[in-house]
Amino acid sequence: MAKLPGFIFYPGDWVKDPNLSRCSKAAKGMWIDMLCKLFECEERGRFISAKIPWTRDEIAGAVGGDVDTNLPLLDELISK
Repeated sequence: MAKLPGFIFYPGDWVKDPNLSRCSKAAKGMWIDMLCKLFECEERGRFISAKIPWTRDEIAGAVGGDVDTNLPLLDELISK
């Protein structure tokens, strides 16, 4: 299958989402990085490799930056 060039993103939905608006800028930045990473995963839209789900630490590391800084941001996204 040919690789898709991108995904649809609706800026209006991004700024109007009430739960996302309660997140910090750092968590929102991590979320958009996660969406981009999910687009590239072998099972598009799922953090899974070789049929094994990624751990929280693997997700926090995959988006770049410091894992210890990213883990609370991941918890923030999950809670919202």
